[in-house]
Order: sequence, then structure tokens, then C-alpha cells
Amino acid sequence: MMDAPADLADQNLPPGRAWVRGDWLQIARPPVPEAGATWPTREHLPTLLPAESIAGALAGARSEHPSRSHEVGLVLPVGIGASTLAPDTIDLTRDHCIVAGPPRSGRSTALATIEASATRLGATCLREDDPRTLLRMLVQACTDKGAATEVGTARKTASRLASGWLLGLMDDFDDHAEDPEVDELLCRVLTLSRRRPVRLAVAADSRRLARSFGDGVARLRGHRTGLLLGPDAHERGDLLHHELHDRQDIPPAAGRGWLLDRSGARIVQVAC
Repeated sequence: MMDAPADLADQNLPPGRAWVRGDWLQIARPPVPEAGATWPTREHLPTLLPAESIAGALAGARSEHPSRSHEVGLVLPVGIGASTLAPDTIDLTRDHCIVAGPPRSGRSTALATIEASATRLGATCLREDDPRTLLRMLVQACTDKGAATEVGTARKTASRLASGWLLGLMDDFDDHAEDPEVDELLCRVLTLSRRRPVRLAVAADSRRLARSFGDGVARLRGHRTGLLLGPDAHERGDLLHHELHDRQDIPPAAGRGWLLDRSGARIVQVAC
């Protein structure tokens, strides 16, 4: 079948004799392990990763610019990479992000991990139950005009932009993605934040978000940055315009999935 000579079937050939690219080859024999030696064990991705294990990854950036965090960038440790088994980060310096997955995939925990890392970096993090309130605050922070509106903390929040990043966080975004007012405010935030250190991180059900066709959702997905969690995460790459492939050698677990940003796509275990 491989155009090998008939002599290769000779039972008198020594073990390890082979035919490669038209030539004979003798395969080398590995060294015999010493008595009592054990095979090296392979490290695996943990299924439960405490947040303290990745907190140290922020130390370098903060020590270089302790009072100018907005010049450092918004590069946030979120978990351990499957390839390196070292802390991995998501870069929100130029992009907003989506954390998507089915129920109980760990997306709310992942959003909290992003918030904790941003806080350690010195960013101001905002959460509101009403997405319209949060988005208005971000718009106000970007424009920094006029007196305080119905959002009482908007101007105070805006004044902090001179010394660091502002990160708005919204869970269960898919419950509000079809709201016209939310869509309009989201578009304003995405436009205004191009020149201001204001970013948005939202968590949503991946299937429901894929069926949302608002302009704001499309533009948010276009940043191609976020976390896709769950056992079927590789099938959801189109949500963030990436092509992903199943990794059957890495078993699924809560908080495990694909981290996507401008540097590429890789599997991580998110810290909690």
C-alpha cells in the first residue's frame, strides 16, 4: 500500500527495521529506565482555579506605571491557559468583550473574574441592574458634559477617567439585547468609547445572543473579543467571528472554554 519493497515482509528482519522515503531505516531504541523509575506525569488543566492563583500576573504592569493605569492598557488575567498552564489574559485595551455560554457554563463567574482583575489594575468598575442606567452612565462618562442627570454618579464617574479605565459590566445581556433603547445606547457607547478609556463587558446566553440582530449587538460581536464557554464552545466561534476546532483531548468543565482577542484563540480555565 505504501510502495515498500517485498523484503519488508521478511520475518527475519530485526525489530525496528523500516522503509522511509525509498530507503531503509533502523529505528533507534530508547534508553531503558532504571529500576524503580516512574513515567513522568503530565500536568492537566485544573477544574477549580482560585482567583489568587492569577492575581500576581498584574504586578508587572502596576509597578511600571502605578499612577497611570490608563497608559498601561486594560490587559486582564482571567485564568490558566491549556497550552502553557500559566496565567492567560484578555486584552480590552482597544476592544469591548462578550462572555457567552449556555446556562451553568460559568459565564457570570467569568464576568466577576474580569471585574476583579480590572479592579486590581485600578480601573473603576460599574454594575447596574438596569442596563439602560449603566449605558447612560457610560455615555455620560464619555461625553462628560452638563450637570448630573437622573444618574446621580455619572459626573463623579466621568471625573475618574483622567486617572484610569472605566469598565461597565452587564450580566444576562441577552434579556435586553432586543430592547430598542438599549440598542441605541449601546451604539452610542461603542462609538464614544473609541477615544476614551471606557470599555464594556457583557455576559449572555450564546444561543440567544446569536439570534439577536440589533446594530449594537452586531458591532459588539465585531470586536471579536471575549470568552466562549461550555462543551459546545467550539461550535460558537462564529459568534465572535473566529473559526474554532473541537479539542477532544481537553475535557469540558464549568468555566472552561475559548478565550478570543486580537492575539488569537486559546483554551483557558477561568478563575473563580
